[in-house]
Amino acid sequence: MQHSIQIEHSTAKTNRAASKNIISKYIAFTNRQAESKMQWLIMGHVLIPCVGMIISVFALHFLDFQYLAYYMPFTFLLFYAMLVTFVCGMKPVVFVSMLFLNILVLVGTPLLVLLLG
Repeated sequence: MQHSIQIEHSTAKTNRAASKNIISKYIAFTNRQAESKMQWLIMGHVLIPCVGMIISVFALHFLDFQYLAYYMPFTFLLFYAMLVTFVCGMKPVVFVSMLFLNILVLVGTPLLVLLLG
């Protein structure tokens, strides 16, 4: 009785033009993060409320940002939108993008107030 094993391998070249595109690289990065989605959630729950919101609110307070009453609910809504995208089981592209958007708002707003103020 003989057993034969067939090995197939593909030597297809990757499309370098598509891999150079920043958006396709970002989507590929987020798709690779599907297994570690819980780690992204924990990181978002630690970084955003414990570090990001506190630092940005103190920075905006000391910079005399007069729209702080509008800024706080907006950041809370972004934070809960990130939580909803996780609970609803959205793709990692959406979830990681919401996390990056939260961080961008929390870091970018005090910088813009500092530069334009």
